[in-house]
Amino acid sequence: MDSLAADQEKQLKKIKRKLESWREVILPLHSVLTWDQKWYPGVTFGSISIIYLFLWFLDPPIITLLSTLGMMLSVMDFLVPTLITKFYPSSSWTKNEEKLFEEICKSIVYHYNWMYITFHSFYKMRETSPRVYYILLISMLSVSAWIGATTNNVFIMYMVTLFLGLLPGLLCNEKFSVYMGQFIHFINKFLQSQKKD
Repeated sequence: MDSLAADQEKQLKKIKRKLESWREVILPLHSVLTWDQKWYPGVTFGSISIIYLFLWFLDPPIITLLSTLGMMLSVMDFLVPTLITKFYPSSSWTKNEEKLFEEICKSIVYHYNWMYITFHSFYKMRETSPRVYYILLISMLSVSAWIGATTNNVFIMYMVTLFLGLLPGLLCNEKFSVYMGQFIHFINKFLQSQKKD
């Protein structure tokens, strides 16, 4: 357990160091994604919708799209840290902002580790329970192939991006947590009643 905590501490220091030059952008982005204001979900929905509407209108080939996206990310990776150091000196960074930045970094480390453990557990199932592994894998891939064949791929990516963009706000929303808890409780009761029968 101590090695896990030490490993997470190393991961936290590493992610903080990597995101240090982006921290002035990360805090407002976190505020928007977690819906600190009531109108932030509309901003998220509208921004993602405009980007995908633009993509749908242009309908670029996949190579062009990936190349353009790569160029934009490279330019942003160069310009954002440069502009931030010019307009936001490190002396203006407060303790509250540092605390929030550290919480965001901890959240990134937590979610990264959760995803790693989930995928690792699923892959480990290949050795421990191969029948279940292959049934799940083939079922998921079949459903994905069917959805991909029957639905426009840009629309699928739009829905996935929209879901991922709104998910942090949904998870921070107390009403959603209550409804999700009730839904999980209902599913558990249903599964237990099926086991009894």
